[in-house]
Amino acid sequence: MTHWINGYDRPVNFQCPDSHTISYWRSVHDNRFEDRLFDLSCEFLEQTTALTPICSWTGYVNTWDKTINFYCPNNGYINGFHSVHHNYYEDRRMSFRCCYLPDICAVNCRGTGWVNAYDREARHIVPIAEILHGIMSQHNNDKEYIDDVLSINIPKFADYLSSIYPSELEVKETTETNNSASYLDIMLSYDTDGHMNTSLYDKRDDFNFSITNFPFLSSNIPSSPAYGVFISQLIRYARASTKYTDFVLRARRLSDKLLSQGYVCDRLTSSLRKFYGRYGELVILYDVPLSRMVDDILS
Repeated sequence: MTHWINGYDRPVNFQCPDSHTISYWRSVHDNRFEDRLFDLSCEFLEQTTALTPICSWTGYVNTWDKTINFYCPNNGYINGFHSVHHNYYEDRRMSFRCCYLPDICAVNCRGTGWVNAYDREARHIVPIAEILHGIMSQHNNDKEYIDDVLSINIPKFADYLSSIYPSELEVKETTETNNSASYLDIMLSYDTDGHMNTSLYDKRDDFNFSITNFPFLSSNIPSSPAYGVFISQLIRYARASTKYTDFVLRARRLSDKLLSQGYVCDRLTSSLRKFYGRYGELVILYDVPLSRMVDDILS
């Protein structure tokens, strides 16, 4: 079973014992996150039984969107790997832990050639009695292109993909079920009566870590714009949600988060009342009185 040592968009921190080299390197790419998961393992070096390795970390060996061409100094071997991801550049910066044995020279060094294509799995096993001495990696911004295509009630749409897109472009089926699919930030679904409903879709809901994406009231910002965030998000939720239950689910989740970040319930209630009064065309479909909406979202 594969043991990934990081999550998408999360740091990588891996280190072998000093007497070991990284001997197995595997990574897989995900087009949604434009990032990779890593699986690494270590191998003991017989030479370390008589000599004590000297080890140290490098700084970052690359900048964003640039090529990595790194080799451990002093005929050393790669013993550890650290990496951070940036969502704007959709790239990783990397640093390595190198170890070397005094008076020992590496011989018969050779490159492997590329072990993967863009967006594909990378896998390399270091042969027994050999070391991982260096890493080379290239980043290509052109490979970050992602498009979203929506096809409704066209069961043979996939048959025409080769006529629309070049063979180099990977097209993935992302439909959740036969009755639902996400498109951009909208979840589309059919109910049992055949009616289409929409709700908000946010891929961050699937993350296994918390995200701070709204300001804390204790931060150095005016309070009025901070509470304005609540109204703007209510507008967004209402425009995306055909069902009141979906709207309330999002709004309640947001109000709980803001309250935990120092917002005052009375002012959130006032903002909700402003939203209800100013954007009646959005909530009229829900046929819900203001008092109930306040109770459902802020009680």
